[in-house]
Amino acid sequence: MLEKLDYINWHELKHAYGSAEDVPSQIRGLLASDSQTREKALWALSGNIFHQGTRYQATPYAIPFLYELIESDKTPDRDKIILFLVSLALGYEEEYLPEGISIINFRNEYKEAEENMTSAQREECAKYGYNPQAILDGYYQVKAGIPILLELINDADKKISRAAIYALAWFPETASVTISRIKSKLNTFSEQEDISIAILAIGLLVRSSKQAFDSSELEKYLTSQSSLIRISAAIGLAQNPLSDKILTELINGILSNKEFQYLENIPFNEGRLAGYASLVLSKYGASEKEKVIPTLCEVLKSVNAYQSLDVTAGLLGILNGKRTRLIKDTDVNDLDDLDRTALHTILHYGGWELGNADYVNFSELLQYAGVPDTREKLKNYLADQSKAAYSLGKEENPPRTVLKATMNFIRRLLGLH
Repeated sequence: MLEKLDYINWHELKHAYGSAEDVPSQIRGLLASDSQTREKALWALSGNIFHQGTRYQATPYAIPFLYELIESDKTPDRDKIILFLVSLALGYEEEYLPEGISIINFRNEYKEAEENMTSAQREECAKYGYNPQAILDGYYQVKAGIPILLELINDADKKISRAAIYALAWFPETASVTISRIKSKLNTFSEQEDISIAILAIGLLVRSSKQAFDSSELEKYLTSQSSLIRISAAIGLAQNPLSDKILTELINGILSNKEFQYLENIPFNEGRLAGYASLVLSKYGASEKEKVIPTLCEVLKSVNAYQSLDVTAGLLGILNGKRTRLIKDTDVNDLDDLDRTALHTILHYGGWELGNADYVNFSELLQYAGVPDTREKLKNYLADQSKAAYSLGKEENPPRTVLKATMNFIRRLLGLH
């Protein structure tokens, strides 16, 4: 294993911190017997060949060796390496929820970026070791390992099996084979986490690939005794327009207090199923605005600043809808009652602060969505309307604490490419 690792001229390749000559030792570090060494090695790789989501010259070269590691049952923490591979393929994969990746758009975006680079940009890329082609190469290198991931679906270690199913959900090109394999495993699962991950994976693949699928095979899970399975089925089956049954389950799931705010064993949307459900409602629930907006407003009152990004993005997705003019450029009295109620809720309960500092990601979300992007600006914008009709109670500064969501994700969600 890893016999050819030193055949690569790593010193000639670059990553976030310069020469990639340290990558071989970090990859070998993933085989260490003690967990601290392994964690340090994965942390180092996450920082240099995947620095803040960017993929570098060295990234595609490392991927085949990571696959060598996960093929061997002697490798510890194979599930973590599988999840890392997904990130190397896509960046922050939650950017692509709730519809999954459009490989045509993905490929064209980076091909055009590569073709349209100026000479100055090419010099900069050569100097720092990143470019659009490295991102495409990373994706296709990870995609090349799909046969390995398909085999790992059957691994006896549940962590590995779950990670493999999750990873496969992001590659629509092989959806027909993958859906069939996952569906076969789904029929053998008894634990709710396994069932949930399989349902979410199938749903994401169906949406991203536009693969024909008999939805009745998942509909039975909408009546499961497990609330986790029900919300997963609702997310997996969601499409436009939402059926009453799916709408009800999404709303019930979102309102389930803290139950679905974070689930450690569910990798989709980093375990934030309530946030995932909010995104689904935003994407497919515009026709049920009178039900969806009050629901998301109630959720926003109970989440922390980190979690509020998903919920606020869901609200803003519905508010923008087919709007042709930015909200901040629209007279507040021309908005309907639900729109104003949503904006008041954001004003009072949004994730404006992170600890003792302003939460920049939250303000940037509002800015991208065309909404006044500071509390003071939003308060002034709303000041012209009747205050009595939209009172949210006496609590002006509700307690809030901390979601790392990238702005590309927000822009995709809101159609602000």
